[in-house]
Amino acid sequence: MLIAVIDIGMLFSNVTCFKTGVKFFGQPTSLDITESNHYVITTCALYRIAITYLQHVHDHNDLDAKFQAAGGNCGDFHMIIARELEELDINPIFFRLAREEIALANIMTDLIYDPVSYTHFDNEEFENGVKFVTMLSQAVQSSMARLEWTQARMVFGFMLHSMQDFYSHSNWIELGMREPNKDLTAGRRLGSVADENTKTCKTCLGSDEDCVRNNLRVDNYLTSGYFAHFYPVKKPPGKCHHGYLCYFPGDNNEYCE
Repeated sequence: MLIAVIDIGMLFSNVTCFKTGVKFFGQPTSLDITESNHYVITTCALYRIAITYLQHVHDHNDLDAKFQAAGGNCGDFHMIIARELEELDINPIFFRLAREEIALANIMTDLIYDPVSYTHFDNEEFENGVKFVTMLSQAVQSSMARLEWTQARMVFGFMLHSMQDFYSHSNWIELGMREPNKDLTAGRRLGSVADENTKTCKTCLGSDEDCVRNNLRVDNYLTSGYFAHFYPVKKPPGKCHHGYLCYFPGDNNEYCE
């Protein structure tokens, strides 16, 4: 999917504006796969795109084996890719800054779009979520056509965040799916989505760990958790919470659904 949307110029073109003021926000100290947050997932994916480019265009076929051997730890791959780019007379600083622009835009999505549930596929907002991803995809391609690389990278980061949230905020994996949802970037209906009357989660107490780990009540409908910034979260009866623990004072450490 990423190759279908991204133009390689987005990764290797001149970076005219690089904002470092938000570097602390969500950026990990390492790129170990155990830190599976938006920054790590995005950075590793961009390394994969760079490797694919170097393989297909410049026949650097040993890079894929090195990437697989790393077992998901992307920490050393900037220097490996940088050396490959230098051999091609491509300034690796452009790749590093472009990568950071995309990854930091991804992180900033939580600040810019946080109250809007469909941008994160929360509250079972799948239809509007797909429309949002489609709109961003079109905006990325429009910016690339005009060679507006900084704008393209920023919007691409926003789009990746929403797509990552689809998989992490929904029960797509719990439904047994092991491949990306191709309808997500095609602007189509995502499949069988639970309607407003379908009970999707059962309520569990913190002492019932088995219930907490197996609280989904649907195995054939797509659903996602309901989220709010304030407790208690207002949600329809029988629906799922966002997926965090409700450790609030006086709440007796109850788990959310």
